[in-house]
Amino acid sequence: MTNEILLKADDRASRKIRGVGDSVGGLTRSLKAALGAAAAYFSLRAVRNFAAGSIAAYNQQEAAVTQLTTSLENLNAAADMPRMQDFASDIQAVTTEGDEATLSLMALGASLGHMSGDTLQAATVAALGFSRSLGVDTRTAMTMVAKAAQGNMTTFSRYGIQLDQNMSQQEQFQAILRQGADAFNLVTAEADTHQGRMMQLSNAWGDYKEQIGESIANMIDAIIPFERLKDVITNWKDYVDLAFFGAGLTILGWVEDVKYWFSTTIPAYLSWLGRNWYRIFVDIGRGVATVVTNMWNNIRNFFSAVWSWLSGDGWDFEWTSLTEGFKSSLEELPRIAERAMTDTERYMSDSMDDIRQTIAERMAGEVAGPDIAASVADSIANAQMSTATESAAGGGGGAAGNVGNLPNESRFLTMRTGSPVNQTAQNTARTVTLLSQVVALLRQQLPGPAGGVAASAAGAMIVSNMI
Repeated sequence: MTNEILLKADDRASRKIRGVGDSVGGLTRSLKAALGAAAAYFSLRAVRNFAAGSIAAYNQQEAAVTQLTTSLENLNAAADMPRMQDFASDIQAVTTEGDEATLSLMALGASLGHMSGDTLQAATVAALGFSRSLGVDTRTAMTMVAKAAQGNMTTFSRYGIQLDQNMSQQEQFQAILRQGADAFNLVTAEADTHQGRMMQLSNAWGDYKEQIGESIANMIDAIIPFERLKDVITNWKDYVDLAFFGAGLTILGWVEDVKYWFSTTIPAYLSWLGRNWYRIFVDIGRGVATVVTNMWNNIRNFFSAVWSWLSGDGWDFEWTSLTEGFKSSLEELPRIAERAMTDTERYMSDSMDDIRQTIAERMAGEVAGPDIAASVADSIANAQMSTATESAAGGGGGAAGNVGNLPNESRFLTMRTGSPVNQTAQNTARTVTLLSQVVALLRQQLPGPAGGVAASAAGAMIVSNMI
């Protein structure tokens, strides 16, 4: 009795233990599946973030290259661009400055200081040195150097940098470049620190991401029609009209086809069937008889040819088509004319053609705008005429000290000291330089006639705001 109780208890306990084991096994499998799904999710997220970061890095590099290229083109020094890119890479190798930051810095120097070639490279080194020695950011330092290149040394004097006033403007600028170059060792020293080495590693990783981002961006550019999407966003009404007319023409065409089928096509075929229904059966009988007859003749001729070959008379057999000799008695099926378009369908179709033509011309850049050169020239001429008229009427600018009450023309010609001076030619030349840079930038961003239209509008707006 005792043994029986122990056996029953052991059996029940075993079942309970197996149930717990199964539950634990199920929980383990569920945890593995959940962990696998989580790992897959985070892996995909990491890939997505890496791709997005690579594209962002490439876009930043591309923007810096484009900015410097445009600035050098304005100075007729575009041939220097490959050398400038190598120079930026050399700067990155010995400092913590990324090459894209150096390219952007050089673009600032080229646009503000009109520097290129060796002068631009020396100015970049000086700007980096001054940024550390004076405790300013690199763009501020490059702005100071660019002003010095144009003869304005005021900013450096504010920082306690005194220059020999007996030196010429070019000699003073060379002195500024030498002082900045002397401070460049402060920039290279940063690269020898732990933080500097980490930043250099980050810059190297950024270069790698730029290469990956360029490949991804090229694939995206090849797949996504950016120009078409931009046109759809800008001129969405044309595409809505095109879709509306297309859907309406499809529905209306289907309705008219059904009407034409029941009113013209089916009655024509029924009329033909009424005249030829009995001939169908006649042709079936004639066809079967022709096929059987030709098949029998082929079999007979084949064995005759075999016997002739065995007898030594040669092989003489010719296959007869199974339908040879058959002539149909049916009338030809009626030729039903193609349905003519209704007036509404024709209107919709013509409207769609007009919209397509407009879109095609717009995408091809055939919609020309006003001439940008003539527009800018007229705006500058108007500014000169207005300034000359104001100067003549006011006797050289009126009250010299009250700048706030001056007309817009005189405010535009007012120097930093607050006294209006008659420097029309000098300020007009500066305006032309500014507008040429704006026009070149807009033409690069919007190539073709569309860029000319945008640049013309921007140039006219800038001049009109100045005068």
